[in-house]
Amino acid sequence: MKIKQSNTLESLIVRGVELFRRAQGGEVVDAIFLATLLNEQCHATHLLRRELKEWELYQLRVRLENSLMRYPRPANPTEADLTSTLEKLYEGMTHICHTTLTQRKEESLNTGHLLLYVMRNRALLSARIVSDYG
Repeated sequence: MKIKQSNTLESLIVRGVELFRRAQGGEVVDAIFLATLLNEQCHATHLLRRELKEWELYQLRVRLENSLMRYPRPANPTEADLTSTLEKLYEGMTHICHTTLTQRKEESLNTGHLLLYVMRNRALLSARIVSDYG
């Protein structure tokens, strides 16, 4: 059964992929997370705002943005690579949704699931940057 995605998550994934294509380096998930940080109204930003100070959130955005724009990728990924990465992201968020679901009312992915996915994947630059702040 396919789980629905929130409209906010869908729009942030699209915006993140656009950021990734303009960036010189980094992973697509890092670019999606940056797009999430730039959206003040999403669930993930709300959760981070509860745990971090405003200047720490600002530093997260700046450090991630600089890392994506500054360090070049060894090779530009193909559309197949990008699709594969997005499928892995969806599968990872779906797994998180199933493991954290307490009531079986409605299964829906949101930016909170993206935040959990990023925090659990230490290979991502964004996870390492967030861990610097707590």
